[in-house]
Amino acid sequence: MFSTRKLAAATLALALSAAPASFAMAEETAAPEQQPSADAPQKPETPQATPGQAEIFEEEQLDAFASAVIKVSEIQDSYTQQLENAEDETAQKELIAKAEAEMRVSIEETEGLTFEDYLDINHAAAMDQDLNLKIAQRLQALQANKAG
Repeated sequence: MFSTRKLAAATLALALSAAPASFAMAEETAAPEQQPSADAPQKPETPQATPGQAEIFEEEQLDAFASAVIKVSEIQDSYTQQLENAEDETAQKELIAKAEAEMRVSIEETEGLTFEDYLDINHAAAMDQDLNLKIAQRLQALQANKAG
């Protein structure tokens, strides 16, 4: 059972690199010192964030990114439950591979967004609090529309 929890934790950490949790946290708090560490492995270089960096992305890209984040989050939720019920480590690894592939396809099928765009926006948002907050606002609006 311990290896299941250990592997599930590793899976969630890996999935967080595809769907940043920082946006959910940005909805609750706007602390400037908040720095999501799950995004660091995405790009080896670490460019300095500059004011107005959010402007390098078109509004349509940010809308598409927010939509993709929600889809990826739903996939994560689905596979988290399946991972908890997996019989052994081999089954868990297969589920992880399947989840990662499904997340990537979901991102690539999002209109107006490539997988590379997704990673770029994700990385920039981890370094630019203003961009992070813009995305969090879009996520809130999408979730409100979905709920109501």
